[in-house]
Amino acid sequence: MPRIQAAAEIDAPVGIVWDILTDLSSYPMWNPFIVQAEGELSVGSTVVVMVATPGSRPVRFRPKILAFEPQRLLRWRERLLLPGVFDGTHSHELTALGAARTRYHQYEDITGVATPFLGRMLKATEEAFGYMCQAVKTRAENRARATG
Repeated sequence: MPRIQAAAEIDAPVGIVWDILTDLSSYPMWNPFIVQAEGELSVGSTVVVMVATPGSRPVRFRPKILAFEPQRLLRWRERLLLPGVFDGTHSHELTALGAARTRYHQYEDITGVATPFLGRMLKATEEAFGYMCQAVKTRAENRARATG
């Protein structure tokens, strides 16, 4: 099962980073990967997200929330077409590295019969994960400085 991922160490408290990740309505203002998001973040609910990867048109998904652990974990699963064709389990994981430092790790585990044919798309998506991690880092550090 392929895993694509990116991470960033952020000079901001975990609470600030969590607030940024869970404020879906603000994504269009700062997020270069998930360019639109809406819905309720609770286990079992479905959200609507639009993702943009380098060199591709934006794609809309309706993932189901699998885990929501405040200031620690947000996980959802998206599917294309039918279950088993392309299933991605996407995780946003935060680890406090002290009172004012956070590790943000974003990763997706991919399964399904289409997986062997998605090499280029997976590479572009991993690149977009890196852009999002950097954008979260910038936004959180700016907010921490402004409130510090």
